[in-house]
Amino acid sequence: MKNCIICGAVINDTDMVCPVCGGENPPVQVQPYNYNPYLQGQPPQEWFQEEPPQPKKVNGKRIAIIAGAITLAVAIFLVVFFVFVKKNIKRNDPKKIVENYIEAISNNNRARARGYLYDGILNDEDTFDKYYEKAVENFKDLKSRKVVADEKLDPEEAQSYIDRFKDKYRTDVSEVRSVELEVVLAKDSVTFSDKLIFILGKIGSEWYIIDDQVLINESGIGAAGVAERCMIAYVRGDAKTVLECFPDAMYTDSERIQIEQTVNSIKSLNADLNITGIESEKRLSDDEAESYINEAKRNYGIDVSEVTEVSVGYKLDYMGVNDEGTLELICGKIDNRWYVIDGLY
Repeated sequence: MKNCIICGAVINDTDMVCPVCGGENPPVQVQPYNYNPYLQGQPPQEWFQEEPPQPKKVNGKRIAIIAGAITLAVAIFLVVFFVFVKKNIKRNDPKKIVENYIEAISNNNRARARGYLYDGILNDEDTFDKYYEKAVENFKDLKSRKVVADEKLDPEEAQSYIDRFKDKYRTDVSEVRSVELEVVLAKDSVTFSDKLIFILGKIGSEWYIIDDQVLINESGIGAAGVAERCMIAYVRGDAKTVLECFPDAMYTDSERIQIEQTVNSIKSLNADLNITGIESEKRLSDDEAESYINEAKRNYGIDVSEVTEVSVGYKLDYMGVNDEGTLELICGKIDNRWYVIDGLY
């Protein structure tokens, strides 16, 4: 109920016109009601009203703790991972070290390959990367690898490595071994085998590669591999690959054209000529090597540092004639890369 604003008579809340004096009355504005349990005359309400949900406050300290914990966990994982990889590179078997080293290069596992080398070798990471990338390219199509020899170096040669490591790296090498690895590679659609020599030294209780033909030899292929690759390409009539096996300075343009014609003519013979693999590889005597070194320098201006003779086996079936034997190729090392420099047929 309410009172008329004109005459004061009691009228209903909904009355817009006073029935007594006829005066107009505006509607009553209902104000929001706040309940106080200590005041009398209020309508009954629940003592405890459910408050509307409040947004949760962001706890900055808790977020910082969580972020720090995550960072610490990642750091611990990385440390454990690298320590685990390092410790799982077993260095107690020279043969396994060499096999796993080549496999790591073939699979482009840089960290694992680096772990088999003594830290002092190619210690400059830029230098290591230069040789490593070349080795990965050469060994990406590795078909198989097998150790064919594992032996101690003769005392005089072993002592030269021991003395060098003592002087250059301040490191004591107690034993030196030579491991020969036979690999089968595919290059330019030609599959061929190669033999690589690794020198391993025992430092403390572990073995490391201390002289590496794979990284130091820029072609990634030893003398035997170059010789076999050359002869396989020859019997297939692949003149381009044959010429790549010889130093550029050995032939003039006209001689190269003549060689290409000769090699390409092999295809038209219809002869069943096959290369059966490497029969032997040996270093020439000092006098023999010196004669090839002097000839290369005198005739072609080429500096040859090492000379090796490689015997490549073959089988021939041509016009009813069956023959088998070996072809001897002379290989020279020029600027850390092996080439064929002469052939003895």
